[in-house]
Amino acid sequence: MDISVIVPVYNNRQFLPGLVKSLLVQDFRGEYEIVIVDDGSSDDTKEFFRKVRQNLKYIKQENKGPAAARNTGLAIARGRLVAFTDSDCIPDRKWLSEISKAFTKGISGVEGRTITPGRIYPDSHYIKNQVGRIYVTSNIAFLRSEIKSGFDRRFKYPNREDSDLTFRLISSGKKIIFSDKAIVRHRLLKSSLIDMIK
Repeated sequence: MDISVIVPVYNNRQFLPGLVKSLLVQDFRGEYEIVIVDDGSSDDTKEFFRKVRQNLKYIKQENKGPAAARNTGLAIARGRLVAFTDSDCIPDRKWLSEISKAFTKGISGVEGRTITPGRIYPDSHYIKNQVGRIYVTSNIAFLRSEIKSGFDRRFKYPNREDSDLTFRLISSGKKIIFSDKAIVRHRLLKSSLIDMIK
């Protein structure tokens, strides 16, 4: 297996058709798998995946937070590389191909370009990463052998638990590069007051 794509999902049923479609039509010529980890969704996420006939892995667990969900995906991933995106994202068709190309000798991780189209307001939830060094799991990949320790489960909410892993790699001397051709589009969302406080 060349690449495992790991996606944590939590109560984002409305975004799943676009996400799944974008992952299934990747032009990557190698072998890749899609691992969806449902972190205790209370909407009809499970019913949606029950109807998806394509080859992907769906695991449901009790709600433990995004770090724990990604670790669940890592535990069953078989790829030499592990690529992460989020349920509110749409990877470009060439996403996996460009990630794979960027992994040359001595590279431990590849951060891609994340675009959020639309007008952004103060309460918007968005990710824009045009030049790198943000290290968020909406668009990043690693050599699986380099991240065996996984994400820090003490992060219960989606806030820098992803970049924490990358900073640990960098501090240990590993090299993370940026690929502006590995593109993911992030949906523009409104943040609730509770989410902003968290």
